Amino acid sequence: MPWHSVQFAGLPKLDCAGSRQYLTEAVRELKSRLPTDSSLTDVPRCCDQASGILDTVRESIARFDIADEDRNVIESWIGNFQQAIATAASNGANLDAELNGLTRAAESLVESMDFRLLYDEVDHLFFIGFNLSSNRPDPHHYDLLASEARLASFIAIATHQVPAEHWFALGRPMTRQAGSDVLLSWGGTLFEYLMPPLLMGSQEGTLLSESQYAAVAAQIDYGERRGVPWGISESGFAAVSVDQHYQYRAFGVPGLGLRCGLAEALVVAPSATGLALPLYRHAATRNFERLNDLSMIGDYGFYEAVDFTPERLTSSVHHSIVRSYMAHHQGMILSALDNFLCDAPLPRRFHTDRRVESADLLLHERVPLGSPVETPLDAKVEVEAPIQLPEAPPLHAWQPVRAGAFPEVQVLGNGRLSSLITDSGAGGLSWLGAAVTRWAPDSVLDADGYWIYVRDEENGAVWSIGRQPIGHSGENSDVIYQSNSVEFHRRDHGITLSTEITVAFADDVEIRVITIRNDTPRTRRLVSPATRRSSWLQLSRMSSIRPSASSSSKANSFQLSMRSLFDVDRVRQIKNSRTYSTEQFMIRAPQRFLEWKAIDRISSDVPGVFAAPP
Repeated sequence: MPWHSVQFAGLPKLDCAGSRQYLTEAVRELKSRLPTDSSLTDVPRCCDQASGILDTVRESIARFDIADEDRNVIESWIGNFQQAIATAASNGANLDAELNGLTRAAESLVESMDFRLLYDEVDHLFFIGFNLSSNRPDPHHYDLLASEARLASFIAIATHQVPAEHWFALGRPMTRQAGSDVLLSWGGTLFEYLMPPLLMGSQEGTLLSESQYAAVAAQIDYGERRGVPWGISESGFAAVSVDQHYQYRAFGVPGLGLRCGLAEALVVAPSATGLALPLYRHAATRNFERLNDLSMIGDYGFYEAVDFTPERLTSSVHHSIVRSYMAHHQGMILSALDNFLCDAPLPRRFHTDRRVESADLLLHERVPLGSPVETPLDAKVEVEAPIQLPEAPPLHAWQPVRAGAFPEVQVLGNGRLSSLITDSGAGGLSWLGAAVTRWAPDSVLDADGYWIYVRDEENGAVWSIGRQPIGHSGENSDVIYQSNSVEFHRRDHGITLSTEITVAFADDVEIRVITIRNDTPRTRRLVSPATRRSSWLQLSRMSSIRPSASSSSKANSFQLSMRSLFDVDRVRQIKNSRTYSTEQFMIRAPQRFLEWKAIDRISSDVPGVFAAPP
């Protein structure tokens, strides 16, 4: 409330005992009329009462014998206080209107949700999703009670969209963890057990309540056995995509989840500790302190996760922090804090809805007596302490011996597409173990590959990006093998030709970036065809490279993209026609430069066939 900052600020100590006592009692009365825990409903009434008290104080002070300086201070204080009260009343009204608008919007969203599309009336379960491309539901179901989806199941039943037997069709496999019976989930994550209780309460002693406490106890025990902070759930982890985004998946505790492989990774998420805060306040607080000791707090709260998986660490690193924030997980932490500090306001509000009250008995299911105990396969595996892997040696660029006794080879790949390249520029592509281009390991000729040439239209000189297939290295040449690329550099007839070859990480694409630079002062006319054996892959473009007085390299450069795709229609076109065209463009010299990209992509429809786009 804005009046708190001015409530006692700047009041003078009056010499007159009567006026001093009156002012003290007036302030005491204001405090009683403006409690710090006022609700939005009470704010207008509190503001009116306080404003009336201040008007009375102003009138009464005028009758006391007070120094002019003190009187001015009191008048200023009354004015500031009334301004703060007016601001509070306005802010309260605006906030009340905004919250009422959000309430109506939320109610509209609830009314518009229709779960029936995803409901399997045969199995009385919800499908995991609906595939729009095939216009049919996913064949799999949410079939366990210990799942985050039970919140949607409960709401669908409460709103009479699906029958109550859906609740009893959910699986209830039981196991025993930390000395208590607990429902088995699929992934063994705290998200599955503790996300629904953020809104949906359950009485102590019920099946859901006991499973929630037992799941947290099992997670605490697992963290102690692994020697790390506890709290495992869905989160990002210390691996990034080709776009440098952290990857995301569900992690769990063996023994709580049916899914295999839960013991293979060890990723701790602070959001899991936040979810457990209302249940195990002291253990959760200590765990937050342990995470803080690992420098897990950033500008916006706790980081997404900390990864202890040995395969993603080196011998010099004990853990890797996933330095990102997910709004969903931060929201769960804030909701759990709200429930912990304010006596569970979210479940209290949720259960005041009459539709929720009508289905509330579903949450009072007792723990079954004598139910068979299941033991997931992962729970039978002894947990071993993490083994630190030796630190990988750094990979440096190196230069092969050109035209040596045997070709030196570099292989680039992404696990599916691989490109073998020799120091002469020869080599071949393979995809999923199948040869895409013809290549024979001939250490004498080393003449198989797909080639890109440059021809000078003035004198007919022809050379290639590598030593082969022309068999000449040029006036000055260089080959560099990198861990993720191969570079060819050569200079012929006043033209510098540089080529970088790499294979994309996420897509089955080989990329060749070729840079042509005119180092002479005269205009050059070049044509650059690309071939594989006797078949044309891509006729590139004819260029006129002219001299320029400009010193700006960017002003005299541009880029062209050339792509070679494995495409069924284009294969037929190439087989049926051998007529090609060339396109002309201008490049000025001696400044940079002509650059194009030759991209080879694979389509599984025609393995082993190489073709070019229109």
